[in-house]
Amino acid sequence: MSFATKYTGRFGKTFDFSEEDYVRNTYLKASDWGWAIDPTGLRIAINELWERYQKPLFVVENSLGTQDVLVEENGQKVCHDQAHIDYLRTHVEAMADAINIDGVELWGYLPWGCIDLVSASTGEMHKRYGFIYV
Repeated sequence: MSFATKYTGRFGKTFDFSEEDYVRNTYLKASDWGWAIDPTGLRIAINELWERYQKPLFVVENSLGTQDVLVEENGQKVCHDQAHIDYLRTHVEAMADAINIDGVELWGYLPWGCIDLVSASTGEMHKRYGFIYV
């Protein structure tokens, strides 16, 4: 997850941030919960890890929580989750660029679970993570 912090003058060598130090990066889109959506940041992070360690990488636990809603169309309930589709597409494209353009050895990608689940951070079900609506 990408984030930005404000300068308070109190940081030493430890970079000990607290929640009140975080600020929204207005150059990035954000999820309904304020998490920055940053496929370019993923590509940068992948490149930094590759340059530092020269070991194959595997991206895990990456995706988007959305407030999906079922709507009725032609007698069936469907969910149009374009935000999730766009998130996955742009992040997969960023990883492809890291591989094909930057030369990173990336072995795979695992998004969050494919089905919706109860949010570990909020304990609620209306924050949906999967690409299968439950």
